[in-house]
Amino acid sequence: MLKFNRVYSLKVEADDGSDTAVPLAQRANKNVEITLPNTIEFTVLRQALGSSQTATFRIYNLAENVRNALQKDLSQVQQLRAIQFRCGYEPSTSATLPLVFNGTVLIALSYREKT
Repeated sequence: MLKFNRVYSLKVEADDGSDTAVPLAQRANKNVEITLPNTIEFTVLRQALGSSQTATFRIYNLAENVRNALQKDLSQVQQLRAIQFRCGYEPSTSATLPLVFNGTVLIALSYREKT
């Protein structure tokens, strides 16, 4: 599949599960960066208010250990995990990619679709 020189970087704070003695709210202790060759689908909804911007990301073919570290359900509402998404086209210079979304993770799931 042609990607037309598209590039992206999705950086997420994750819980590696190594220190369960630490309170849940403080356990986002690992940074994960997802880039090519993984495929990503995303939707960013922008509203008039900056606080009401939301995004949805669907990432394909992640390794199991990365999936497990990223998972977060609604019961972990105290745990704030930062997320940053940058995307664009492969630059001809060493310019950085523009920031498209910056926020916190509400929920992160892993599931398998029937094919």
